[in-house]
Amino acid sequence: MVHESRFKSGIYYSQSPSKCSIVLNNVFKTHNNRNIFNGVNLVAHSGKICAILGEINSGKSMLLSCLVGGDKVDKGHIWVLGGQPRTKGSKTLTKYIGYMPQEFCLYRTMTVLELFAYFGNLYNINHKFILWRISYYKHIFTLPPINSTIKKLSFSEKRIISFMIAVFHRPRLVVLDEPTIGLDILKKNQIWKYLHHVITTWKPTVIVATNNIEEAFSATKIAYLKNNKIIFEREVEELNRTNPNKSIDTIIEDLYTSLMSTNVEKNAWFNSNESEIPHNKKLSIYKRLYPRSNIWKFKTIIIQNIKFLTRNFWVFMLLCVIPILQVYLHCIYYGKYPKSIPIAVYNQETDCGHDQCKHIGNCSYFSCHFLYVLSQNGVQINYYGSEFSTKNSITKESIPGFIKVPKNYTIAIVNSLTQSSLKERDELLKSNINFEIDMSSNLYIKNIIATKKKLYVIK
Repeated sequence: MVHESRFKSGIYYSQSPSKCSIVLNNVFKTHNNRNIFNGVNLVAHSGKICAILGEINSGKSMLLSCLVGGDKVDKGHIWVLGGQPRTKGSKTLTKYIGYMPQEFCLYRTMTVLELFAYFGNLYNINHKFILWRISYYKHIFTLPPINSTIKKLSFSEKRIISFMIAVFHRPRLVVLDEPTIGLDILKKNQIWKYLHHVITTWKPTVIVATNNIEEAFSATKIAYLKNNKIIFEREVEELNRTNPNKSIDTIIEDLYTSLMSTNVEKNAWFNSNESEIPHNKKLSIYKRLYPRSNIWKFKTIIIQNIKFLTRNFWVFMLLCVIPILQVYLHCIYYGKYPKSIPIAVYNQETDCGHDQCKHIGNCSYFSCHFLYVLSQNGVQINYYGSEFSTKNSITKESIPGFIKVPKNYTIAIVNSLTQSSLKERDELLKSNINFEIDMSSNLYIKNIIATKKKLYVIK
């Protein structure tokens, strides 16, 4: 009953698996000007364990990466569960693949329980099934406490956790890159015993890359990768039956020597009808009857990112606190409304040198009223006795601009209000106040212009 309700939503039924879950047809690939594959052919069946045996740097990891869509081949074709990796419809196949790379790809700040919950939510697996699955693994493997942080686990514990994540969602294809490297003999036997168990239950296709000959003979089939090619593929039972009194190393060496010396066609199996390569056929292991929303994936990633930030102080400071601090400092030093803007004033209408313009009660001229209102709106008035000294203050005293009030300004304003039309151009000029501003100070300019518009509305 637990197995049937392990998905949160959606109903699935298993189709009969294809005769060949994986087919590689004449694959070529180069990497960094180095020839990696030179006509690789391979067939893997459902319910079987295929061990890719090869020396170090023979291209085993690259081959597995091409199977799961991590790398692209230069020439040839790859079919995985009826689809081709790195194509438009290949994203639907990723949820049916469990991949364990040779490097650690776990979230170091997560706990064991959080890691299983994270991947379980990505695969839309019910939380009760996640807990049941963890308790089931505890009876098979020696697991650390579920509240242990990944970064505090030992090397072997991390390898076991990586392996369990790869098979956790019961995929149709399990790809393992050196799964038992660095493990003791007990944990190696546990992993291989579990792999033989899963191929008899939900019958996935298991691909294991290894450079250990004895470990390769624990699989059901061996594919020997050497000289950028798959030299031979043989069932392990067949090798043991035809060579009963030979050691494992001797069997592989004799078989390789025999094939090289007799120049046997090593890819004859590929021309048979056994491979059944699909042509432009969408084949899925599970058929979806009800569509599922992708919102739960977005929610899972958001929760994981929040946990990551809260557990990494300096990363949190870098991504969150520092930008907030930058915005705050910018608003403090550059976002305030400018005050006390110095402006030089030359008033030809009256003598402002004796502070006549600073007291509105002692001055009856309109220019005094105008300058007084201007001083009340964030402008610092500096009076000068001549036009030359006023303009000279802009360069010497760093004043952004000056104001020149013409003679008889008050009389010109009164005449413009009482007379219906202005006949003379001089009368019009006398009723204007001249502003000259240094255009290099953009912030001051905008504030002065805004103040002038405000005063115009007041008037």
